[in-house]
Amino acid sequence: MVAEVLRRGKYSLTPVILEDLDEIVEHLSEQNVEELMLLGHSNVSEAIRYMILNTECYIARKDGHPFTFVGGLWPDLDGNAPQMFALFSSDLRENFVSIARGSKDLLKIFEQYHDTILMKILMKNEAMLNWACWLGFTPEEIIESDGVEYVSFVRCILPKTNVYTCESRPVMH
Repeated sequence: MVAEVLRRGKYSLTPVILEDLDEIVEHLSEQNVEELMLLGHSNVSEAIRYMILNTECYIARKDGHPFTFVGGLWPDLDGNAPQMFALFSSDLRENFVSIARGSKDLLKIFEQYHDTILMKILMKNEAMLNWACWLGFTPEEIIESDGVEYVSFVRCILPKTNVYTCESRPVMH
């Protein structure tokens, strides 16, 4: 059994392992399947397997239920900011509030190690675009790839050691 990273009520967050592959593929939302195909993957199972083996990713589950959310970071091979991604289960609408809260918690984990996080979302997925803004990501530009439009987002977190993130206090003489 994989150790929990976080627990909130009936929901738990654990690192994704290969044993989760079939569950993720079986319950993956149609939108995520479509996006994987648009990204050039011809086999959803192989795409998810590659993700598990090559990213830092976590799976959220409600006790006794299939997964609700998989989120993680694609590392940037050039040393730039990582790319955040999210996969949702087919019952996204039933778990939306919990997923929204949980995604903020996951983002807090990532912020401990990364000052900047990027994300790209299909332009036509308005709910996901709003979710990214709600998480504190700022839209940067619209990117077109093979006739498909994506919105590129960035989230910058000033380090706690940066004086601009602290309240200004008068100097006492």
